[in-house]
Amino acid sequence: MSKFLSNKKLVFLCILAINTMMYYLLAHSSIRTRPFGDDDFHEETKIITQFIWGNEPYANVSVTKAPGPVIYYLLPYMITGPTPEKETYWLFAMIWNCLGSSFALLLVSLAAEKLTSNRLSGIIPVIFAFAIPLHVYYGTSITGEVPAFIGMAMMVYACSRIFIYKDNFFIKKTITALTAGTVLLTLSRPNASLLFVFISPLIFILWKKKSYLFKPLTYAMLFALFTIILVSTLVKQLPNTRKSYKQIDYLAYVILQGCFQFRDEPNDWRFFDPSIRPDSRDMINYRNTQKLLYQKMADEDKTLSEVNIPYIINDVIHHPFIFLRQCVTKTLYGHSLNVSSVKPEHFTLGPLRGRTGYNLFYYCINIFNASLILLSLYTLYRYYRWHKLLVVIIPWVALLAFHAATYMEYRYMFPVRTIIITFSAIGTVNIIRKYAPTAFYSLDIKTLPHAK
Repeated sequence: MSKFLSNKKLVFLCILAINTMMYYLLAHSSIRTRPFGDDDFHEETKIITQFIWGNEPYANVSVTKAPGPVIYYLLPYMITGPTPEKETYWLFAMIWNCLGSSFALLLVSLAAEKLTSNRLSGIIPVIFAFAIPLHVYYGTSITGEVPAFIGMAMMVYACSRIFIYKDNFFIKKTITALTAGTVLLTLSRPNASLLFVFISPLIFILWKKKSYLFKPLTYAMLFALFTIILVSTLVKQLPNTRKSYKQIDYLAYVILQGCFQFRDEPNDWRFFDPSIRPDSRDMINYRNTQKLLYQKMADEDKTLSEVNIPYIINDVIHHPFIFLRQCVTKTLYGHSLNVSSVKPEHFTLGPLRGRTGYNLFYYCINIFNASLILLSLYTLYRYYRWHKLLVVIIPWVALLAFHAATYMEYRYMFPVRTIIITFSAIGTVNIIRKYAPTAFYSLDIKTLPHAK
């Protein structure tokens, strides 16, 4: 066992093999998500690749939402050739996601191993990831979830090196992992940009304490911020003629949804979509308000953001307690799991069928998921120094703060999964060490003589 875990190439190949099998099974199941997501990333990446192949004019090139996923999917889309079928795009993107998520799981495995100097810790987060394979569920769709997941995994790996190398922390691999992870996470999930605001006080405190963490963390964040600004500036130079919301208008559109999410129905945790909850009071009120604001746009010749944002601010000012209650509910909702891509009566997963099978599946995965979250939080609190872990805790807080205050979906908190499985695995190893120390010897699991 110990020899197997020490061979990282073999570990990666095993992760890739299991991942490939799960991708195949989920892609052919009834609970898979929509193959092309909202279609935006697919269309924009396709147009760019067709422009490169000479089949599309430059005037049609657009990036209207997050640029990260468009850049991330460029390579598999280019491999498909100049005139592929739509399903071919999806197939190559899914293979790319399978490779990317396998790499992310390897990074998480390495991080857990380094943080405990024990090889068993490296395999447990992978087991937890496959127990609830969200990376596979989202990976069968062309969305921004997998690149954000990879970015957060890079940050977790960089965080583990902070503990191991201490005074020798300033090395290329660590800086590269932290910078690349921050860039990929933020470009794929722009709402995580709040992390730069939250991390600024930490950098100031590290400077005051003359900590060895100050220089590398500052350099990594500056490199990441420069790259993000550069990419965003270049994206703005594109023609962007595709008919879609501007980013500020799209943000205003999403936040308006959040004003009605869990407003009068805090116990209704169905996905906030008219096709899933047409009878919902919150949904009906949202649709009516949306119609009124659209009419105001037409009457006063204003943009969506110009009518939505004043309404949202006024609503929060006049209903602060409702807003706070919504924030708490969204926080709980964002850390729970649900299958919104299929109705309960159409649910099929092996022997689990219909509403009964759906409810059993729903409660089992959420009990297990809640256990992982609580164990990871306990491990973070009990075993490690918080100032060193803020590198990965801050992105969690940034995503949570933004979406709790605006609009929440399960997928928005998905990148945090890397933190949860890493530190819940470490907590599990600590429990084994305390209550069953002989298990390490029976499994031939040895502590590492020196983490490299």
